[in-house]
Amino acid sequence: MIPFPTQAQYLAERGVLQHGSDEEIQQAKKQYRKAYQRFSKQRRRKERREFQPAFTSHELHLLENKASQTGSSITRYIHDATLAYAQKGFLVPASSTLEEIRLLLNQIYHLLKENPNAQTLIEHLEHRMHTLCTQPQECTHCRNVC
Repeated sequence: MIPFPTQAQYLAERGVLQHGSDEEIQQAKKQYRKAYQRFSKQRRRKERREFQPAFTSHELHLLENKASQTGSSITRYIHDATLAYAQKGFLVPASSTLEEIRLLLNQIYHLLKENPNAQTLIEHLEHRMHTLCTQPQECTHCRNVC
C-alpha cells in the first residue's frame, strides 16, 4: 500500500499554503484528517481481521468469570482462548490459582519426604489440583456451572 503523505505535503500539493486564506487552510486540514483516517482504517482492515460474535447473557457471564480467573479482559480472554484452542494449547490461570497449585505441589513434596507411604494424601492433593486446573466451578452469581 502506498504511504500516505504528511499533512505538509498534502497542503503543499493543493497549494493552499501559498495561495489560500486561513479558512481554506483550516478546511484543507480537516479534509486531510478525514482522508488520513479513511486510509488508516483501510490499512488496519487489511492487517487485522475483526469479528463481532454475539453472546447470550449466560455465555457472557461465563466468559466474564473465565476472564477474571486468568486476570484478563473479556476480549483478551476470547482472543487468547481461541488461539490456545486452535493450537491445542491452554491458558495459564491467574496468579492466585498458580500460587495455590505451587502450595499443593510443595505439600506433596514435603509429604513424600516425611512419609513415603502417604499415597492417600497425595492422591487427594492430586485430585484437588486436577480440579483446580480443569473442572468448572459453580458461579456464585447465577448458581450455574461457569
